[in-house]
Amino acid sequence: MSDIEICHFERVCLSIKNFDMVLVYKDYTNWKRISSIPIEQLDSIKDWLNESDVIFTEGPAPLVWPNVLGAVRSDIGHFLKEGGWKFL
Repeated sequence: MSDIEICHFERVCLSIKNFDMVLVYKDYTNWKRISSIPIEQLDSIKDWLNESDVIFTEGPAPLVWPNVLGAVRSDIGHFLKEGGWKFL
């Protein structure tokens, strides 16, 4: 977990039975998606991430992570100045 920068939950909404979880690594080049997690597991995963001191966000749609991370790497100073992952 020490290599994880942030966890983002995708496809989180009341009408969907499953969601996806994306783990972004601190190098801003690697990420892993875990798909189709039952929505009933969301709160326990959030609790575990809180205990592990990993920041998490959620949204209703999947993101194109190669593009997101490419934008972050292209101007890391701007990314940090604008609040980092606050845009999620």
